[in-house]
Amino acid sequence: MPFAKVDDMKLWDGHKQLGKRWVKFCAKYFNSSRSKNHSKNRWYSASLKKFVSNEFGPDAYDPCDKKNGKREASQRY
Repeated sequence: MPFAKVDDMKLWDGHKQLGKRWVKFCAKYFNSSRSKNHSKNRWYSASLKKFVSNEFGPDAYDPCDKKNGKREASQRY
């Protein structure tokens, strides 16, 4: 089942509140209708980054994990 705009908004809002706790996130925001892997893959997808850029501006998606200050594996040097 593809993600709709409303699903992307849930993903954006949920990630801001819960961070990368994918199991809790899916249970709370998607009533477990989407797997943690499906949600996580969407979070890291180019499609979501494009959606976020269009909705919130080009600098809104920050690959840095605010909780521990580490960058994603693809952003490490």
